[in-house]
Parts: sequence; C-alpha cells; structure tokens
Amino acid sequence: MDDVIEQIIVINSDQVNQKGYQIPIEALHSDLVDSCLRSPLEGVQPFALYLNPNCAQLMGKALLPKSEIAKQDSSKQLTEDNDTSLINSLTPLTMSQKDGLHIVMSYHPLFKTKDEASLLIDDFILTTEGNKRAISTYTYELQKLFKRKNLNLSLSSEASILEVMDLYWDFPCVHFNNPNSELIETCSEIFQIISQWAKDEKGNAVICFNLSYPIDSEKNIRFSIRGSVDSLTNFWNKKIFFPLVMDQVNPWLNAVQLSIKNEDSVVKNFSSLVKGTGSLVINRKSLLPEIPFTPKWNDKTKFYDIQLQVSPETIELVSIAYKIGLTPVYLFKASDFICYNCSASFSKCLCSKILDGAITYPENFEIIDAVWSDLAIYKL
Repeated sequence: MDDVIEQIIVINSDQVNQKGYQIPIEALHSDLVDSCLRSPLEGVQPFALYLNPNCAQLMGKALLPKSEIAKQDSSKQLTEDNDTSLINSLTPLTMSQKDGLHIVMSYHPLFKTKDEASLLIDDFILTTEGNKRAISTYTYELQKLFKRKNLNLSLSSEASILEVMDLYWDFPCVHFNNPNSELIETCSEIFQIISQWAKDEKGNAVICFNLSYPIDSEKNIRFSIRGSVDSLTNFWNKKIFFPLVMDQVNPWLNAVQLSIKNEDSVVKNFSSLVKGTGSLVINRKSLLPEIPFTPKWNDKTKFYDIQLQVSPETIELVSIAYKIGLTPVYLFKASDFICYNCSASFSKCLCSKILDGAITYPENFEIIDAVWSDLAIYKL
C-alpha cells in the first residue's frame, strides 16, 4: 500500500528526545522525494531514523542540487580502491553483529485494511500478465507462525514468488487494524523465533522485519528493523515491545537508544536504504544487461550455477564476481511451490520449515535474472 511519509528527520542515538537533524531530500532514495511533505503536519512527532550511532556524516549537510551531489560522489569514488569501490556498489548492505540494527520509524495517514491482520507487499515485478506483487517463500513461514498462534494474516493470492538464493530476507509489513498488547507481544515473539532459527540454521543471514498499525485516530505508525541475526536475537530478547499509543513512543525510542548505544554502524550507501513506504530495502543489483549469463544445473549442489559470458568489456566485472558471489532469481506461482512433507502447495498447507523441518521445492519456475550477492548460498 502506498503511503505518505510526513517528515524525514535523523536522530543521533545519543540525542534521542533532544534534537533531530533534517536530511536533505536529495540525499534520500528518489522514490521518497515526491511522497515526502516538506514540512511536518501539525502535532505529528517527526520520523525517526536510527543508523547506530554514526549518522553524523548525514547531519548538517548543505542542501545541494542532485547534479552537485553526483559530482561529489563521483570525485570521491575516484580516490577509492577500484575493486573495493566496485564491490561496495554491487552488493547489498551487509551487516554483522558489530553493525547493530537499522531501525526506521515513520508516520503515515491513517488507513485500514479489509482484514484485521494483513501482510502489506511493497515489491512488484513486471510479468507477462502485468505488474504482480512479489514475495519470497519465507513470507509463508511468517504467515504460518502467526496461524500457529491462532492469528490469520491475509495475503494476496495473486502474489508471485520471487526467490533469490541468498541470505538476505526481506519480509512484507505485518499490519494490524486494531492492535493490542497481546498482538504486539505475539508479533515480537514470532520475529524472535524467525531470527533465532535463522541464526541456528543459517549463521550469517541479514533479515528485515516490518510492522504497521494505527497509533491514534489520525495516523499509522510503521517500524522497519533490519540487522544480522545475532543483533536481531539480542534485540528481541530484551523485550522492548513496540508502543501502542503516542505517549509510549518517546520511552520506546529511549529504550531502543539504550540498547544500541554501544554498537557501531557504518552506512555504506544511504541513498538506497529506505523505500518510499518507510521500509528499509535490500537493494540487489542485476547482472543484466552488463553481463549476459546462462543458468546451468549442478547435480552436486542441486541448484543452478551461473555461467558468465565473458567479453573484453566485461572481464573486470567477471573477475569481481568470484570475489563477491552471484545467485539466480527464480520466479514461480504459489500453486507451484510444493511441500515435500505433505505434497500440497506450501502456501496452503500447515507444514512449517522452522517448526516442522518441512522441505519445499518449486514444480515449475523460470530463472528471470541473476544478482550480485555477498551472501549467496553457493559461491562461484
């Protein structure tokens, strides 16, 4: 669902409840520019963005034309090591425990969904049938965990599955029309279960969770939280439950600030950090059209390898590919995503990978792209 973010403010983690610093609109992702109001709505607390805690580099920056910012960025890049610069430009924002968490809190005009609890899908893909909402297979895991708690999260049946074989997981936004303390605690508990399972099973995964609900009679609040599985499990274990009313927001911010102030974070590419909806984004870059490729089945790994077509123009990028990692992007329908445990569609059955060790596979799929990823499950 398309929202409007009401104000953009950066708050240093050592200055919660004191002074915020406004970021130049030009420094943000272009999707935000048209949707941001240039002045806050009366009586609305500002948007708060935590980049723990080294966001000083974003503060007090002069408002510059986009062309000037691009010129400065280009000049700076020339002074960096070529390989490092190229790797940083191609890979998503990797996070480890020392990086702490990225937390975005935003306010939006009030809206309610048809169902009491829903999953809001921000991502779309252009298919032969037109624009389709796109989710990863782990979205069903989130839905199943809520169902085990007797809570139904509605999800568009028309969503296509866009699966990237790496350890960056980006969950749709959980939205409640009428939140209460039990719902909020349950949601935090489920986020904790997913984080702990990913930590135990995957080790170095990076996950982004999103939550939205009305905070008063005029607006919704949205939280987007991303970090390594180590940082996320530590955070959920502190049981800093999300605020239900406006009076609880500042105490929540202070509690979060205290939980992160000893952690360090370096922002690699802030311009690609936030979606127009207020959610953090995992920004993967495609190989196409720079490097043509051919997928080839690997009997040993039971996954498709990416065979690169090398030319004099692409040889530098191809050499970098062995340092970073590449992974195919699969597209398939929910009805074609089968649970090996019960032979039914995984989107409909009750089996869970996390709780039951369910094994899944797509019956029919298409490889539509390949992306750069330093957390690819299989390296070249």
